[in-house]
Amino acid sequence: MVNYLGDIKGDTFTIFRTIHFPRNRRQDGYGDKIPTEYMVKLGTRTYRVYAICWSNAASFYIKIKGERYFIHDYDLDNIPAIHAASHA
Repeated sequence: MVNYLGDIKGDTFTIFRTIHFPRNRRQDGYGDKIPTEYMVKLGTRTYRVYAICWSNAASFYIKIKGERYFIHDYDLDNIPAIHAASHA
């Protein structure tokens, strides 16, 4: 059974982007724990969103107590982009 983040009862979550995030350790860009620029605020904790990517599509998830909770694509689609301040 696949666990989705929205299935956790009692807690609401907020997804946001960060400017700095760890890079993937693999040069080919594939893997099962690729750090992304997304973070999830769930209750009082903040979690990094990771991606699983072994082909042309990725699945996004967070880990809570060793278990993966996947995030629906539509939850990530409407997050505003972060624009870095330009240096003149």
